[in-house]
Amino acid sequence: MSQIHPWENRWREGKIGFHLPSIHPILLRHGGPALWQEKSRILVPLCGKSLDLRALPEFGYQVTGIEAVPAAVQAFFGEAKIEPTVTDVAPGKRFEHKNLSIWQGDVFAYPAEPAAFDGIWDRAALIALEAEHRPAYAARMMRLLRPEGKMLLVSMHYDQARMQGPPWSVSDEEVKQLYGPYGRLDLVETVEVLGSNPRFLESGLSAVTESVWILSRNAAPA
Repeated sequence: MSQIHPWENRWREGKIGFHLPSIHPILLRHGGPALWQEKSRILVPLCGKSLDLRALPEFGYQVTGIEAVPAAVQAFFGEAKIEPTVTDVAPGKRFEHKNLSIWQGDVFAYPAEPAAFDGIWDRAALIALEAEHRPAYAARMMRLLRPEGKMLLVSMHYDQARMQGPPWSVSDEEVKQLYGPYGRLDLVETVEVLGSNPRFLESGLSAVTESVWILSRNAAPA
């Protein structure tokens, strides 16, 4: 189920237009203390070298990133000038520094107990996966999110006949099908991002819309 090889190629070739050189504005608007309590355990799947990994611990969270590509993990710590403690945690490796941990390995193989996290920040993980892998990914995330935990999710929609992903187009209806059974799903913002990536314009797209969701996980059965 791993899709690591195409992403390794992208990092090797420097094709990482998905990386933001700043903290994601959606995280600042809808995440952080507005969504999660202090000392929450926050998961960031397919995290790359996101600067969000530096920002979230400053809110007092215990943050775990998951990233399959070794070059991305190395780039994060190198650019942050951090020397992490590295531990073999089969079937991957854990890089730790204070209240930040990045597990380098396949997101589907991440070794964690159920309900291990209070929150999830999915900025670019769901839309990085082809359609056939999304149901298993969503189920995996919901297994890791504790009852009454909250996930902040960004999906993207565009005319996929004009451009193939990643990032892949994931309709609002598909998001509801994937996550609606697990709790309350609120669409809190839509953002037009056509001009954010030259590839969108080069592909002849006329619109690219990001949908911002907050999922409030169902409570545990009584």
